[in-house]
Amino acid sequence: RTSLSKKLLEGILELDKFAVLGPLDYKQRTALVSFRPKSAEINHNDIAEYFNDMLPQHKILMRAGNMCVHPFQYQIGMSPAKGDGIIRASLYIYNTINEIEIFLSALEDFAKIIE
Repeated sequence: RTSLSKKLLEGILELDKFAVLGPLDYKQRTALVSFRPKSAEINHNDIAEYFNDMLPQHKILMRAGNMCVHPFQYQIGMSPAKGDGIIRASLYIYNTINEIEIFLSALEDFAKIIE
């Protein structure tokens, strides 16, 4: 599991369009990565929609929103009341390195679209 979590975390960190929330050391994390767009012009829901609706062949489902962590969001300078949100990628025991590579490639493609 840790190698999958490490690959997911490091892959998202390599994309300069997104900010990872929480510890940057994969050993201090669970098997999920929450992140947000660095640009206020990019809506978190657009990213989820891109994965959920535009890429059905990959069957990658994304969760976007407040994740029931409003106090944390306010603590890091986000404003759920103004529409700020988080994107969460979660792993489970059946996920593979190949699936993470597909996800990261699609996230990189999304980053290129929004440039």
